[in-house]
Amino acid sequence: MEIVAATCNDGVRNGGEIGIDCDGPCVKRCYGRACSLPDHCWSGVCGTNRTCLAATCNDGVRNGGEIGIDCDGPCVKQCNGRACSLPDHCWSGVCGTNRTCLAATCNDRVRNGGEIGIDCDGPCVKRCYGRACSLPDDCWSGVCGSNRTCLAATCNDRVRNGGEIGIDCDGPCVKRCTGRACSSPDHCWSGVCGTNRTCSAASCNDGVRNGGEIGIDCDAPCLKRCNGRACSSPDDCWSGVCVAGQICSGKCF
Repeated sequence: MEIVAATCNDGVRNGGEIGIDCDGPCVKRCYGRACSLPDHCWSGVCGTNRTCLAATCNDGVRNGGEIGIDCDGPCVKQCNGRACSLPDHCWSGVCGTNRTCLAATCNDRVRNGGEIGIDCDGPCVKRCYGRACSLPDDCWSGVCGSNRTCLAATCNDRVRNGGEIGIDCDGPCVKRCTGRACSSPDHCWSGVCGTNRTCSAASCNDGVRNGGEIGIDCDAPCLKRCNGRACSSPDDCWSGVCVAGQICSGKCF
């Protein structure tokens, strides 16, 4: 029978080691020993108290016999590519349609892979709520506030975010998107429930202030201008009244 020499990476406490593959003849230090860098420790984790910490299944390091970072081996969570039936089976929290664990990404709507929030910060380019921004595109929510910080996604920010199916509708929002069933206008984001009992898209002639209009069917996406806006002819105005060729008005003079 061949006798295999003890080494510092054989997963066995041998050859004078104090712990498994640590101390004694090994460079790596065991749990509880002094450290200044993660690389000093067998676990790869040097704690805030400058001592080596034990390997765990949530330390963000591949250690302790794990097959991947914090997955398989002694850990309950399964690594990418392993079979799953529920998201909770996977380290990434994502069980794909093919019943295998998928890798963490920055658009899977799960806080994973070192993200600080759901799909933001950490390895992701998009910034989380409360972080500094200069453009909407800096933020996961797509909303950079007037104070130059990323705002949380809401159902009235005129951005499709936070799991919405359309802009400010469906998903976490009460209002329903275009084409969805309705029984009253209030069910619909557009405020228009059609004769076929489905939500209609906002338009510039539906008699409702919607779709980013400043007034009812005027300004913003609509060509017609609201009362008080500059005009040169009646046709410029939603009211059809341009006073003295200057101002749209709701009254005839």
